[in-house]
Amino acid sequence: MSVKFRASALLMASTLFLGAPAQAMEGDAYIFGSSEPSASNALLLNGTQTVQVAVGGWYRSDALHMPSNPNYIAGFCNNCGGYYFNNFFVFDISGLTAPVTSASLTLNNYDVTAPLQYTLVDYTGSIDTLVSSGSDAGIYADLGSGTAYGGGLVSTGFVNQTFQLNASFLSNLNAAIAAGETRFAIGGTTTPVPEAGTLAYLALGLSFGAIVARRRAA
Repeated sequence: MSVKFRASALLMASTLFLGAPAQAMEGDAYIFGSSEPSASNALLLNGTQTVQVAVGGWYRSDALHMPSNPNYIAGFCNNCGGYYFNNFFVFDISGLTAPVTSASLTLNNYDVTAPLQYTLVDYTGSIDTLVSSGSDAGIYADLGSGTAYGGGLVSTGFVNQTFQLNASFLSNLNAAIAAGETRFAIGGTTTPVPEAGTLAYLALGLSFGAIVARRRAA
């Protein structure tokens, strides 16, 4: 089977069933589906220096990780057995010098089944374990929490999207460079984007609450 991820490939990993690639199912809410390494996946530092992703991948909510699969899906995949996915990216920083004063990350979106808010976060564990482990619940949790580095709404598939990285990212990257580290890793996780109807009901509820509060205060 090709290392290129298909939604059904993750289902195969959990059921050992071999079948034709499946289409996105109702309930799927993921980004970067069917993704694979791309030359466009890279950091841009100080406006001029490009550092490509050396290793990318995912961890699943049941702790599963497939080191041979470079797909970087994030979100909920109903067609993959009903699991959530957090992703990660590792960079070779051996040739960098501090200070890095600005940074952005560009990724190819590939398949997008629903608009999701994507947040990039710090990774605090062992990078060796991150890229090689076949199962680690702690890493899944780490990739979905911690210090936020930036992010944005992902709603369109098969285009490159750039995320601006903040002062926390710059501080941690510069510290890693100063310490002589040769690799740097970040995690990524998603949150749903409320539908327009939900936002309208929320706004209506807040307005009604404000009216009631004013009347009580009168």
